Amino acid sequence: TAMLYQQIGQLKVELDWVKKNLALSVAEKKERIDPTHPSIPINRQFELLGLARSSFYYEPKPETEQNLRLMRMLDQQFTAIPFY
Repeated sequence: TAMLYQQIGQLKVELDWVKKNLALSVAEKKERIDPTHPSIPINRQFELLGLARSSFYYEPKPETEQNLRLMRMLDQQFTAIPFY
């Protein structure tokens, strides 16, 4: 029975945490993730919020200058001769 009470307590903590964080936008949910939370592991936090864990670690990189130059050239070519 002690184990059941422990599980009930854990579920109560998780439910309270979800209630505070579920109605937020994705960006706000990511900000609420606490890797040092004392009773809810980070994996479980993502699971409760319906987020992919990889989204927490993803850092977008800007396009390189070479890529931008190539895209401009392609755009100019298509604009000049769209049927080419």
